[in-house]
Amino acid sequence: MDPSDTSLYGGRVLVSDYSQINDEGEREEYVPVAQIMGVQFKNCGQRGYRDYWDPRYALAIQNTKPTESSYVKSCSVDVSHNHAIGILGSHNVEVSGNVIYHSRGSGVLTNSENTKIEGNTVIYMRSYGNWETPVENDNYKMDACFETYETKTASLKDNRCAGSERAGFSTQGEELSSNFWENNVAHSCLWGIFVRKAKIEVTKLNNVILWQNYDFGVVHWSGSSLVIQNSVFADNGFSVFAMIAGPHPLSHSLTNKYVEYKNTLIYGRNANSACDERMKNKNPTATLTGIGYHSPVPGKGGYIGIYLSNFMGGFSGWPNKPIQNPMTYSAITGLTTMSGVTFANFDRCDDVAISDLRANGDCFHPVKLSGMKYSGVDMRPTSST
Repeated sequence: MDPSDTSLYGGRVLVSDYSQINDEGEREEYVPVAQIMGVQFKNCGQRGYRDYWDPRYALAIQNTKPTESSYVKSCSVDVSHNHAIGILGSHNVEVSGNVIYHSRGSGVLTNSENTKIEGNTVIYMRSYGNWETPVENDNYKMDACFETYETKTASLKDNRCAGSERAGFSTQGEELSSNFWENNVAHSCLWGIFVRKAKIEVTKLNNVILWQNYDFGVVHWSGSSLVIQNSVFADNGFSVFAMIAGPHPLSHSLTNKYVEYKNTLIYGRNANSACDERMKNKNPTATLTGIGYHSPVPGKGGYIGIYLSNFMGGFSGWPNKPIQNPMTYSAITGLTTMSGVTFANFDRCDDVAISDLRANGDCFHPVKLSGMKYSGVDMRPTSST
């Protein structure tokens, strides 16, 4: 396609099932297998057509044979006017070793079972609402470099997201007993990882590296418990925000929901960061999305390590309200534990390593700490944000 074309209406590749009437008047069904390797998709995809039943992405694989070995390997997508790669109703597909640059929508998207997403790099994922003309100020679609939140069996290993106007990963995470989430990296995003309303009891995030994400490293906005282990957070505006929803206290129900941090480093501000950097250099893509996306900022530009977890009776009013603001009473039970966690470089610029949430004044749930380490952390108590 001509790179100077501004119509945002490029070519696309669709691999999908179909049927037709044969010469005998009988309907024949055709279910394909997709095996794509070493292909460059340049200026592909078509603006606006994002529905799963009409996926005009650069490449969409739809309803292929689940028992066959479909794959997309070692390909590149250089500017996509829609999502770049979509795996839709096509189970057991491998997406590995691909490089995606400048997608106007998610880099890799799947709603399918057992998608193997490994060793991919997505650079500069643009939010659909930000590049529409006119700009869609109320477009709250949370596109991501890797969007897998509609399935709980996607394998994500060794993937890199370098620059996203929304999320690096939009996901349910993995179940506690699973082992298919590791060594994923997101930096220079609005949010690093967004866990939204996971359909599992416990969300596990294992061996993630999240750095220089403008507002949040991790946002856990879900009814599931949360385990973060063997991970590194550095230079994020707000490293981890966890809101665990339900049950409502008026139901008089008791549950054993919890948030657990294990063997993790949470590093605050890098030495070269000016104290007023966040106030002077507000993310230009975030100003278009209202208040729902922004993290709180202590003092005159401080960073936050974690809020002690919020166990609430229901979800906050995101996206029309700040995601961290509670909109209901606290749940009756909830527990936060931290073991082998190190906090570092929270000793200047109004930075706060651990904070409670001032807006949640109804209940403060128990916290258990063991094997904690602090380096360059101001241990004097300060007012919460």
